[in-house]
Amino acid sequence: MPRRGAAAQPERPASEEVDVEALLREAEAAEAAAQATLPTLEQERVIIKAAEALAGSEAGVPAKSRAVVLRLESKWLDFLEKHGVEYSWDKSVGPSMEMAKHFQTWGFFHRTNFSTVGLDGMGDSWGQLAVPYLLPKYVFVKLGYTGWAELATDALHAKCRPFVAELRENWKRLKVTHVRAGTGNGREMKKERWCDGMMFRAQDRCMEELLRVNRAVTRLTVLGFVKVTCSRSGAFARDWADRAEKQVSAAPVGRPV
Repeated sequence: MPRRGAAAQPERPASEEVDVEALLREAEAAEAAAQATLPTLEQERVIIKAAEALAGSEAGVPAKSRAVVLRLESKWLDFLEKHGVEYSWDKSVGPSMEMAKHFQTWGFFHRTNFSTVGLDGMGDSWGQLAVPYLLPKYVFVKLGYTGWAELATDALHAKCRPFVAELRENWKRLKVTHVRAGTGNGREMKKERWCDGMMFRAQDRCMEELLRVNRAVTRLTVLGFVKVTCSRSGAFARDWADRAEKQVSAAPVGRPV
């Protein structure tokens, strides 16, 4: 008897019995047809080789980086044409660290396009990023200099590492020792200080508001919050905290930090 609640299964007539062997043959035929559409092991290795060659070429460089590399290459060749002889440039020897620093320093003072902030030389995106990271990795390799062409990925990264460190440090020293337009103090950024008198005047103007009281209250709240909480280095209310001696020091008083 069938179980209670289970639907009774109709008995299959003898003429409709499943031919297991026929189903197996059909499955084997379908599997063989599917396998025929897959690439062979030799074809897979050909695809891998072609993909690696394409990724290792200029086609594997992002579009934005490729444009920067092309402009950097043009500026590098322009520098060599103008100053290469005086700096004893020898293509058979290849670029040295000193030659790369000369090029970066030249770019710090020289530019061919207009700067919206009045810079006479190139900006940080060029000197602090493009030159250290893209000049040795892409320009030196593309121009086929001795000791740079045909390097494996790991060897290329290892050879670029000292150039990255030294060129970034050189650009930082140039910015500290030379006053640039848009900064005013020769440092990376010009810091605008917010004095107590300016804040009190801003609060007075907020309290003069009669129509939009909610906006005035919001602004007063923001001013008070900034006044109380912003005492970290880099905050625009840091000078008030310094004068009030409210900076927290991890070292005991009198002991050098």
